[in-house]
Amino acid sequence: MGNLIPFSNPNDKHTKKEDAIVLKLMGESGITAKMRILPQEIHVLIRVLLKEQRETKELYHEAVAKKNKKEMDYWNMIQEVFHSLIKKLKGINKIEEVIQELSFVELDCLVGAMEQSIHETSLMELQLIEDDTPLVTEALNTMYQNIIPIYEEKRKEFESKQQQSE
Repeated sequence: MGNLIPFSNPNDKHTKKEDAIVLKLMGESGITAKMRILPQEIHVLIRVLLKEQRETKELYHEAVAKKNKKEMDYWNMIQEVFHSLIKKLKGINKIEEVIQELSFVELDCLVGAMEQSIHETSLMELQLIEDDTPLVTEALNTMYQNIIPIYEEKRKEFESKQQQSE
């Protein structure tokens, strides 16, 4: 899979493999970029989140058209959560590194996006190369099975806090 992500911070603690690449633009000017390869599961998850972020943006614009302030705030918050998750995932090598640190809302959005993509038949949208749908499906199912126990634990904590506050 072609999953190279540019990083601007050369001291990124999660960067394992780096290569300096010089890209020539317009013949004379050069840009040096640090690149690293993301693990397949994380890359698939980022693609899922980007797809969900696009759909959330559409829902936000529908709320703007309806002039519904409450709905606009909700979809804007969800977009910010997706953006935060994508940013966190770009800097890690294993999903386990960040899962325990996520808030319940972030984990809820992540699990929701994964569930929707697992149950959709349109995984073709997530392809980078032709016929990588089996790889996407397998990676998504594996991560989902690993994340669900942590999600359930955090959900119970969240619900117990909600009940205590009432």
